[in-house]
Amino acid sequence: MAEITLAEIFPGASQDSTMVMIPKSALPSLTAIAENRGEQLMAAIVLRAAAVFTEAARAADASRSIVVERGSTRIDRTFDSLGNEAQWKSDPFEFQLFVPYTPEPINADNY
Repeated sequence: MAEITLAEIFPGASQDSTMVMIPKSALPSLTAIAENRGEQLMAAIVLRAAAVFTEAARAADASRSIVVERGSTRIDRTFDSLGNEAQWKSDPFEFQLFVPYTPEPINADNY
């Protein structure tokens, strides 16, 4: 099958030799404002990657070289020096990059 395109991953996205442009409307759950924080943007990119790069998509198309799986949400408890408790929700994601074996380090051009 044909390689997945940037616009298939992020509808409306484009690129040239020096820039990748992704419309904020292509990023799930992001409330677009003039200056979104970097962590907001990265979280939305990860959520979109998890929706596109599924194990089922790779099973249907062996040319796919990335799988993103969402793990189980957990709640962590922390305590400050005064004994006050805070709870933090943790949502793990696992990225798998598939390429024929070579002993070379990871190179984005191989995927």
